[in-house]
Amino acid sequence: MKRSWIKRKPTKPLKRTKLRKKSLQPMPTLRRKADRALQDWFRREYPDNKCECCGGQYEVMHHHILKSNSNAARFNHDNLIFLCSKCHSSLHFGNLNLISIYTAKRGNEWVEKMVELKKVKVSHYGKKALEVIIKKYA
Repeated sequence: MKRSWIKRKPTKPLKRTKLRKKSLQPMPTLRRKADRALQDWFRREYPDNKCECCGGQYEVMHHHILKSNSNAARFNHDNLIFLCSKCHSSLHFGNLNLISIYTAKRGNEWVEKMVELKKVKVSHYGKKALEVIIKKYA
């Protein structure tokens, strides 16, 4: 052990912390694959769509209702918002003006759908349901 010159006490070497890895459990892996399949499907089907906030080329589909808050909204097309990376990052860092921009474009009928969708309680997707979603969007 080294001796510290300031405190004159022996110091212990630092322990390395293990890096967090993505889960290899079947359900989280299937959920990630289903989410990826849905994103890729939208990129194939709507290649010319624009960002709903700034009008630039969209790159990601943002979930208006968070995936963790509603399983019913996770794979619902109405819940997905076309955004570019800049607007998506800005939205996640707290720029709530972007929500008002795309909400105004989509209208009150869409807002009412989202309110109703948020109320729907769906238990977690099972393995078979996720496999069907992956096949549907593959």
